[in-house]
Amino acid sequence: MKALADWLEYGYDLAPVTAALETVVQAGEPWASRLVLAVIEQIVVDEDPDDDPAGLSDLTAGLVTAQTGLLRVRLECCLADLAIRSGHSPDKAYADLDRRALGGRIPERFAVLVHMRRGRALALADLGDEAIEAYRRAVLAATREGLGGDARHALRAISYLSDQYNLGFGHSSRAMQSARTVGAKGARLIDLSFDPAVSALEALADGKLPDASRASHQWLWQDRISGALTDELLAHQRYGEVFNRAGETNRAVHHLILAGRRKDARSAAESVPEYLDVRDLLQVQARWVCGAAAAVTGQQADLIPDDAVPGIAARLADIVTTGPQSGLAGSDPVKEALGALGALDGRLPAEAAQQVLPLLVEWIPRQPNTYRFTDEQMLAFLGACIKAELPVADLGRFVWISRSLVRVCR
Repeated sequence: MKALADWLEYGYDLAPVTAALETVVQAGEPWASRLVLAVIEQIVVDEDPDDDPAGLSDLTAGLVTAQTGLLRVRLECCLADLAIRSGHSPDKAYADLDRRALGGRIPERFAVLVHMRRGRALALADLGDEAIEAYRRAVLAATREGLGGDARHALRAISYLSDQYNLGFGHSSRAMQSARTVGAKGARLIDLSFDPAVSALEALADGKLPDASRASHQWLWQDRISGALTDELLAHQRYGEVFNRAGETNRAVHHLILAGRRKDARSAAESVPEYLDVRDLLQVQARWVCGAAAAVTGQQADLIPDDAVPGIAARLADIVTTGPQSGLAGSDPVKEALGALGALDGRLPAEAAQQVLPLLVEWIPRQPNTYRFTDEQMLAFLGACIKAELPVADLGRFVWISRSLVRVCR
């Protein structure tokens, strides 16, 4: 119980907490399932890479079939999220919940949570169209069930994702206008007696950092567990600001990256004289996360240990070659990853350079007087290729690319 109470401020070591929960469950305590829910939701929210939630997942799976109503749905959503964390795809992890929600085997009121949590999971896997469709289902179900607050949050998520996936200003603005029409006072399935967002912002404005930290963490919990993607990102942003003001730059950068705040994360990292390891965030598929992680990686390129460079460069090259290419304008993950590869300078591995170079051959041809957002990063990358001394077999193509790019950028 003390660990649960202290979580907002200090977190806890999961292993002894799981052992204590097993004792409570074996004793047949009537409130055991609610304690398990409290712990597993906190673990899902924090996503601490040092935690091993396998034991907690097994314990929860043994309890879930005996539960009913919202309690069961919340437990099952957490199990799905932990399955994704262990390597399952969102579609596979949420398949049973999704079938039951669409088939009417989960009451529509509780199906709202399934749609929103699944939508968030799909968005984090960079499956934008599928995520938007899940959030649309959430809007319809929430509206029918009188859950105006959840409908509003689903619409805000649709607006955000429409921007991220270049679906046009109309899609984004219509969703946001609808969210404003619903208003901020509507009911939510997972609600609190106070608004942690308001509390966090007030404490942050007043400079009361301990209060702001607790309220921001509570805000993050509510919107993460509700599947309210856009507002979860806002909570990460404010939580990051709290840590930045408190001088805890590592944690600040972590939350700012998760919020997709590239410039803020890069600015915070500038003040740190040692390497900040953001490799786990660089692996996240969501374009706003990996783009911000790539931006921080580029800013810290000189501080990356030599033994970490090959793995980081391989991931950056993968982002460049598989990331969104539409128009090459506003494609932030690709732009930031290419810039980070260039920032590696003479330490750029030949394998990464050879993987990216063919793509530059396709990008350079264009109409006269046409500028692409990646031109500056391409020049930096080509400069790094020169210093890294590519194999002789690649020199002819490399020289042609360099001359062509310089010519079109003049």
